[in-house]
Amino acid sequence: MLTGIAFLIGATLLGTGLVRRLGPLRRSLNHAEQVAWGMVVGWMLTTLGAYVIARVLGRLSFRPMLAFTIAVWIIAVLLWLELLRRIRREDLLLKTLWRREYAGLALVLALFAPIYWRLFSRHMLWPGAGGVYSGGGAYYDLPLHLAVSTSFLYGGNFPPIYTPLPPEPLLYPFLPDFMTALLAALGMNFRWALLSTSIPLALATTGLFYLLAQRILSCAVAPAVHASDASHRSPWGHVALVPAAAVLATILFLLDGGLGFLYFFEDWRTSKQGFLEFWSHLATNYGNMNVKQIHWTNVISDAFLPQRTFLFGFPVAMMAFSLFAVVWHGGWEGKGNGRWDGWNILLPAGVLVGLLPLFHTHTYIAVGLVSGFLFLLRPRVAWVAFWLPALLLAAPHILSLTGHVGSMGFMHIQLNWRGGSSGNWLLYWLRNLGTPLLMIGPAWVAAPREWRTFYLAFVGLMAFSLVVIVSPNPYDNIKLMYYWYAASSILIAAWLVRLAHVHRQRLLASLLALSAIASALLALQYEDVNRKLVFSHEEMEAARFVRENTAPAALFLAAPANHQPVLSLAGRPVLRGPTAWLWSHGYDFIQREADVRAIYTGSPEAPELLSYYRVDFVSLGPRERETFRADQAFFDERFPVFYHRGQLTIYDTRPPELRIGAAVEGEYWAKLRAPYAPREFASRVGKDPAQLLVEFPRAAYAVYRYYQVARGGWPEYREFMEDMRALGRGVYVGASGWERVLEENKLALTDAWPTREEFRRSFEEVGAGEFVDALYTNAGLTPGASERAAHVRALDGGVETRASILRRVAEDPRLRRREHSSAFVLIHYFGYLRRNPDDPPDNDLTGFNFWLNELNSTGDYRSLSRVFIESGEYKDQSAVGSGQ
Repeated sequence: MLTGIAFLIGATLLGTGLVRRLGPLRRSLNHAEQVAWGMVVGWMLTTLGAYVIARVLGRLSFRPMLAFTIAVWIIAVLLWLELLRRIRREDLLLKTLWRREYAGLALVLALFAPIYWRLFSRHMLWPGAGGVYSGGGAYYDLPLHLAVSTSFLYGGNFPPIYTPLPPEPLLYPFLPDFMTALLAALGMNFRWALLSTSIPLALATTGLFYLLAQRILSCAVAPAVHASDASHRSPWGHVALVPAAAVLATILFLLDGGLGFLYFFEDWRTSKQGFLEFWSHLATNYGNMNVKQIHWTNVISDAFLPQRTFLFGFPVAMMAFSLFAVVWHGGWEGKGNGRWDGWNILLPAGVLVGLLPLFHTHTYIAVGLVSGFLFLLRPRVAWVAFWLPALLLAAPHILSLTGHVGSMGFMHIQLNWRGGSSGNWLLYWLRNLGTPLLMIGPAWVAAPREWRTFYLAFVGLMAFSLVVIVSPNPYDNIKLMYYWYAASSILIAAWLVRLAHVHRQRLLASLLALSAIASALLALQYEDVNRKLVFSHEEMEAARFVRENTAPAALFLAAPANHQPVLSLAGRPVLRGPTAWLWSHGYDFIQREADVRAIYTGSPEAPELLSYYRVDFVSLGPRERETFRADQAFFDERFPVFYHRGQLTIYDTRPPELRIGAAVEGEYWAKLRAPYAPREFASRVGKDPAQLLVEFPRAAYAVYRYYQVARGGWPEYREFMEDMRALGRGVYVGASGWERVLEENKLALTDAWPTREEFRRSFEEVGAGEFVDALYTNAGLTPGASERAAHVRALDGGVETRASILRRVAEDPRLRRREHSSAFVLIHYFGYLRRNPDDPPDNDLTGFNFWLNELNSTGDYRSLSRVFIESGEYKDQSAVGSGQ
């Protein structure tokens, strides 16, 4: 415990000393900023250093980290030596460092510190009856962060793989979770490792935002000799009002929320409860109400608490924006020659931001976009000093993401973010943002021209976020939007303070401010009273046994649940992790779904699947029974029990030779990292619904278009599945020459198409011209005159066959574009529900049309797959995975 605290203090001193050593930063930042910067910079750099050491050693353990902590302290002392001598020489006291302008900073820290302590302490593995607890969004996200942390500490996960889906690489920004593992390696338990970093980072974020607001507001205000001197007013207001405006800006930002509070009063009225009773058992987060289309979540309850990476991302953004503000103001003050002297300030900002992809990727994107928009507003060569280190330092991690991002469709167009189906976009955003949406206009007009222009860069960021989705999970775009709201809060606060003190409208200003934060106060109350059991004592005991008695790279099969002790507490990889994680992080979450079900239900191919995936242990407990209707008798008959307590049993499914003697760790890692051999396409059709989506454009979608052209309508379920088996015969996707085999199968399939009875009946008495016209009519297309004539001549001359013309029409780009979404939805009905879309229980195309409209609206193909995987109809199919 003490060693971990020593590391954090030493890292803070190192960072602060480094910041003070950099002349441009020392001259630009006041003492409070230097301390806040120092903590964040020091923690980031030392965490990165510790990771490099652990990566080289291949493990994370106490002694190397103790030596590193000592080294951190030595470097910190050397950095502080000159200042310590100065303190001794000049007898500097704390009172000489205190400035009256820090009073507002002290106020916001005093206001939010108890809030952070209470919420974080109750959400970070709160010990209670039966186990440990969390709540709200952290209830779902905390197990993920624990899984990453324990994979380093207990799993020796170097180089890191994504343990919820091995052997995929870990591309999630993992250094915040590595820091937790580092502190645990130094003797802290996980609860205190989380608390001792989360609360200081949240306070640093609060302070840095206040200082940014104060900096922007002060830049436009000339110092006043007398508080009553009206000549020293500016568009922001009087200099004496700057601290009040900065405090209010901090409150507005951290307590952001829309109009959800209006539903609170209706719910209280219908509950028939007293106010205190209803308040103390608040069951709804009024800042996050999906049923009411309120998606603008509070930054504390839905970012600080659950999203550990955000606690590093946001303070770094505030630091970068502060330096942007410094050079922006400096350039505005008279650098009219097209150049800035701000390169020496932008350079350290670029270095800091260049580390962000390892801590918080969305902040990296947000800061980069803001810098780009600022450049467009006032082009200056000095921005190269920021972009160069920001790009070069981030390049290794960004390059590792490119293939992953490109294949999983991270970025796509989706207008109006999540409000595309709301009907009225203005009402949607009024519901979500509340009165701040109405205030931002007059607040912007009232701001000085310098900062109105600066703010436009954040408007550009917001506009981008409303159009371009940058993550597999559309919700994540709010991580960009938060920064627009941060800048907006500063303008709105200045306007409200001016409204209250200059225009004497204190009541109106107070009501507007209260309406802006009311939903957030309700959201925080919900977080405070909402607690759920995360891991029971029984699960923690099982995780301890697994840590102590299995190889770090032993592969487990377990239910893909958010709260999986083997994954989150033991740090062991599992065959398939929770769908929500895989979907959100851009991994192929439909992978292995059917195979996991087939194993747990004890299907005939279960032993073969266990061998194919090289599964070492199978966990069978309440989650597996509920999710998969697991057949315990199947496992009892075939495999020895490795662990049993209460309702949880772990079976040893390793080959007999591996069960004897000590585990050889290197062999387990080699086995875990080895790719899985390709399997024949045809053999998976009918067993794995996801197989229909493999190479979708060249396989399933091609067959769909053949039917469209030949018939003028969709294929039926059974005939389509037969064709897919024929198409996939001998095709091993990923093996050498598989594409050639697939094309040969497509040719054979279409060459035989004219012999089909339906096709013969339709076309055997039809001439070449009528045949070509009929195919284009079926496809809903109109050919050009020359195109039609060429097809007819080719048919009459024997250059083309009816089968080849069928293929040519099916490949028409217009048809490919038009039918893609319809085919994609239909394939999900065929694969996951094993029926036509108008078969019972639907009986018509209402359901199909609903999902088609959703897909056309959002363009989110991966979310559609998730919907079908999580549908009750799919889960209730007892034959899924059996091949029946």
